[in-house]
Amino acid sequence: SATLPTSQTGSIKYKGVLAFVNDVRVVAQAEGVIRQFLVDEGFIVERDKVMVEIDNRLAKAEQQVSLKELESAQLKADDESQIKFAEAAEKVAEADYKRTEDLFKREVANIDEYERKQLEWQKAKLSIDVSKREKKINEAAVGVSEAKLNASGVQVELRTIRAPFTGIVAKTEKENFEWVKAGDQILRLVALEKFRVRGRVKIDDSPNTLERAAAKVFVQVKPGQIETVNGVVGFVSPQALPDKDDLPEYWVWVEIENRVVDGQFLFRGEMDATVEIYPNR
Repeated sequence: SATLPTSQTGSIKYKGVLAFVNDVRVVAQAEGVIRQFLVDEGFIVERDKVMVEIDNRLAKAEQQVSLKELESAQLKADDESQIKFAEAAEKVAEADYKRTEDLFKREVANIDEYERKQLEWQKAKLSIDVSKREKKINEAAVGVSEAKLNASGVQVELRTIRAPFTGIVAKTEKENFEWVKAGDQILRLVALEKFRVRGRVKIDDSPNTLERAAAKVFVQVKPGQIETVNGVVGFVSPQALPDKDDLPEYWVWVEIENRVVDGQFLFRGEMDATVEIYPNR
């Protein structure tokens, strides 16, 4: 970029090129074989549309296993039969103990029999606590199984590559049936709705006058054709750049909307542009 001389109106000019606001190198998030490319270069895709499918059969099989484990854990957690049996056994043991206690008081049962029945009753009461504790463990196992199911679902979703925003496929890097690792670039997706023109400007006033200042962007669409678009300064660097000149220099960028002509976007990336900023003085 280059700063142009300040005009007589007090505006500031600089040259730059149109840069995409949204420009993403879409990468694989899990390893596997690309089973299907659903887009190609030049395709316009909507946000969240599936663009590429990586082989997820193993991940889906693990998801089904996790689902069955969750169903099994849920059945165990819902089962209260052990608690009910322990409570019933405790009542029987209590009644048996009280009968033995009565016989012991009448000196019909001996001390050994009396203490044995007392111990069996205590054991039956403890069995209720054990059964309730086992139920809590089974309920906790449900949470573990749910987490495993969610994790397996993530593994399936990681192999389904969706568009992070509405845009156009600028370039594909892989082919069908090609093996990819996590982090491998698969395609490049860009949005044509908005552009930024970045450059450096020198100003003899406060840089705060550039914040949200109005601007005009002159875009050279083709030789002999220049389109003018209104814009606003969206960024001013927080500190001046090192420079030998007396005037401080700052990075700025101006954002503009694209235009649609005959059903197609008029502006493309890397088109030459001149920006004229009108500081808020």
